[in-house]
Amino acid sequence: MNLEHPEKSAAPQADLSASQQGRRKLVQAGLAGAPLLLALKSTPVLASNCKSPSGFSVSGNMSRPGDYVCTEFNGRGVSYWKTQLTNNSSLNISYATAFGSDPKGIGTLLDALNRSDVYSKAAAVYLNASAGERPAIQAVVNQGLESSAGYVPSVGAKAWHAFEVEAYFNYMLGI
Repeated sequence: MNLEHPEKSAAPQADLSASQQGRRKLVQAGLAGAPLLLALKSTPVLASNCKSPSGFSVSGNMSRPGDYVCTEFNGRGVSYWKTQLTNNSSLNISYATAFGSDPKGIGTLLDALNRSDVYSKAAAVYLNASAGERPAIQAVVNQGLESSAGYVPSVGAKAWHAFEVEAYFNYMLGI
């Protein structure tokens, strides 16, 4: 700061080199953007507090948020849903209604739960999901299990096929 002529110290200096002017503009832009950066909410390591496809890693990333899931059912498993659907047949809907199609001829969600494969897990995950989350589960099943292209959980990610889909369902069910 120029103590002899304070009015001159705030004025831009014409004799600054191009690199000095560039640095000054960079610092000013950084200072102007700081409040915006501070206002952003930090995102957990897996980009989600919930167990969602975009926040899942088949690699076994241990930084995921424990057993927390986004549903009121808290990851109830296949056996829980078998009991629920057996005891209350009004809860049982067709597999095609739940997933949009039934290429394997499974029948109902109870029939899916009685299988000992990834489709039983798909039914349990679907039943655990809230109505808003169910389209994502449908996409995982329809693209990851039924399509040769696989399910792509996020832009640039490797497509999931049966192995990755089952690993995701195991994660969702706490298995």
